[in-house]
Amino acid sequence: MEGSNVGFLGHDQEQPRRPRCVAPGRCMVPMPLMKHVRRTPALGGKVDVVEIEGLDPIEALGSDWSDKLVGKGGLLCPCAPVVFDANNRNGAVAWGPSARGAIVVAVRGVASFEEVALNASASGARALIIVDNEPRWKNNWVMTSDTGTSPSVPTVLVPMKYGELMCGGRPNMTAAISRRPSKLSSVAIARNAVGRLLPPF
Repeated sequence: MEGSNVGFLGHDQEQPRRPRCVAPGRCMVPMPLMKHVRRTPALGGKVDVVEIEGLDPIEALGSDWSDKLVGKGGLLCPCAPVVFDANNRNGAVAWGPSARGAIVVAVRGVASFEEVALNASASGARALIIVDNEPRWKNNWVMTSDTGTSPSVPTVLVPMKYGELMCGGRPNMTAAISRRPSKLSSVAIARNAVGRLLPPF
């Protein structure tokens, strides 16, 4: 399509693209400016998955600082206890001793992703799960640092519908976090790519 910036899989390095911001605002950056970042799950890139015994894998969005923390076989965090502290619901401060060696959970909405991740790091947590605070799940975000700091804990964002489970819905719950190839079909990837180019209705 002449004059457009639509690219095809396998040719995206050859097609010039105009910068386009990814909504919503905080911790989000224009995708074309982040060439070093992996392709988003919405466009067929790898996806981070929270695995809880007895449940289907939960697809999540990973932070850009998690990229360098991926281990052998895509492992981001081995099986560990999941800890939610109602007194630190939003992760705006460091967690207490129960966070050491655990996967801590926070609800999005007060502190930036980076601030929450740094608090998790300071608490000795192994990983951080952030529960989205909006009912409509958007899988095209890029969770990045405001300051260029690289927190030392893998961080993922999960849809709001998992909030009850993550925030104490199952006592003594353990989880693992890994990165896997996306299972999106080529049709779904193309639909998501076109959706980025079209204005919302």
